[in-house]
Amino acid sequence: MNAKNALKWFGYFLAGFVVVFVLSVLGYNIVTGFGLRRYEKSLPNPKDGVPVSEAAPFSLTPEGESATEAVMFVHGFGDCPMDFAQLPQLVARDGYAVRAVLLAGHGTSPRELKHVTVQDHLSHLGDEYARLAKSYDKVHLVGFSFGGTLSTILAARAEKRPASLTLLAPCFEVSRRRSFLLSPESWAKTFGWMIPYVSKVEAFPPTNDPSMRGKVFSYRYVPTNSVVVLSEAEQVARNPETLSRRSGPALFIHSLDDRVASFDASLKAYRQLATKPENKVFVELHRSNHLLMWDYEREIVRDRVCDFFGVSSKGPYARAER
Repeated sequence: MNAKNALKWFGYFLAGFVVVFVLSVLGYNIVTGFGLRRYEKSLPNPKDGVPVSEAAPFSLTPEGESATEAVMFVHGFGDCPMDFAQLPQLVARDGYAVRAVLLAGHGTSPRELKHVTVQDHLSHLGDEYARLAKSYDKVHLVGFSFGGTLSTILAARAEKRPASLTLLAPCFEVSRRRSFLLSPESWAKTFGWMIPYVSKVEAFPPTNDPSMRGKVFSYRYVPTNSVVVLSEAEQVARNPETLSRRSGPALFIHSLDDRVASFDASLKAYRQLATKPENKVFVELHRSNHLLMWDYEREIVRDRVCDFFGVSSKGPYARAER
């Protein structure tokens, strides 16, 4: 085959590839769009900005006494305060005021998340934190996954620094264990302009314990550009300058088998944290996946967090005020 014919066949191949690629993207968007509309119809309040009941933020106050310290719980990306199971209730029962926040664009419809920026998330959390800081002597931060990412940034920037920082499976970098060729963030940056929404793959649940799957309200679809927002927050949170500004007590809990948030990135951030070695703890798990409070080692997580706050890990629980 001469060079002219080879060039012609290469042109055919390239044209065919482009056609197949475009049709594949169109097909994916049609299927995803249909699935998203069906999903929204299944939600109680998908378009009026009212969170579904199980995803709503809530506050807790200890019975029979006036709290002097508060704990703010920040959930993960696409999720809600249910990420923490009964942990907020346990902390509140033994003397702490609790505020479990709902991140901007969460708990309603995935479309609400499409235009939320990193600054929107930080401003919303900053307002929630400031209200607690005015009312209580000390405020502690507990963040899960993306909530841990944002909590790390908030802990470094808040005028009144949090008394402690607890991070459960913090996302300083998305795990590449499920990615092909590029990182998830790179895929989102490259193709986000042509694929507005992506569906979560149910074949890869965030828990290893099958009995716990589907227990937590979480978006089944997410805007592709929100993955880019997640990446931007990760870069700020893992920046050595951010970590060097956090010197108070800290507790990290992460599983080696986490297939969502990078264990190595979490450990690296822990080591770069300015907190003195005797005031920070890194708990390494082995049987759990990402959603720690709903997986095999949930009791270990519960006990370590309760011990960190000096509270009992046994029931009964405080009642939430929504």
